[in-house]
Amino acid sequence: MPGGIYFERSIYLFLKKYNKYLESEDVVLNETRFERARKSQLYSKIAVISILRIFAFSLRLFFLAYGINVTISYLVILLGIPVGQLSLLFSFTPGAIGVLEGGWFGVLKVANVPKGIIGNFLVGQRFYWIVFSLLTLGLCYLLNKLNFAFPFDDSTP
Repeated sequence: MPGGIYFERSIYLFLKKYNKYLESEDVVLNETRFERARKSQLYSKIAVISILRIFAFSLRLFFLAYGINVTISYLVILLGIPVGQLSLLFSFTPGAIGVLEGGWFGVLKVANVPKGIIGNFLVGQRFYWIVFSLLTLGLCYLLNKLNFAFPFDDSTP
């Protein structure tokens, strides 16, 4: 997805900035309590951001299902996200076409959702991804043509 480039870039710059706190060597036995607390705070922030991302992703899928008039419980969607994401690890097709849907089909089938509703949800989800990706691609193309600068500063070595 074109928008993923900016997300990956921001994560890269975030980790580059805080790299001194993320290094894990056996020589850090003499670190102070302040340094350990700082690492702990950083790891806690990363964990909270990850959890918030999962909740935001599940809300997006829930409202997508609501928008296409499909009734699926929010809890089913929330618990299905890890399986859906895990199925992406085995995606051997471009855009995970069919593989992502297979993971979600399994989750929704275990939750006793009827096959017709599952099909509508999966087609709606794929349609959303295609439209969103095309809109993001068009926006990136437009920003590139208008010569907008890249929003991240990478001048630090």
